[in-house]
Amino acid sequence: MGKNNDKEWFEAHRDRYDTALENLTDVAATLIDAAARYDEAVAGLDLDPKKCVSRIHRYMRPNRSYPAPASGDTVGRPSVRACF
Repeated sequence: MGKNNDKEWFEAHRDRYDTALENLTDVAATLIDAAARYDEAVAGLDLDPKKCVSRIHRYMRPNRSYPAPASGDTVGRPSVRACF
């Protein structure tokens, strides 16, 4: 990843990223629909598959300025959304 970890490389390959993101969003939608058939809690959430897929530029490393996750919460946000 370090070899191609720059904006110029990413922009040259953006079409591949956009295709992969679209496919992943479709998979997320399929999983949400399947889970909603078996779990009423998921069915009532009205989840947006686009919001369930992490952004590529989102900095996810913990740091001192970001609040620590709540007890038992491994991603640090108060949500029951599926995260891929």
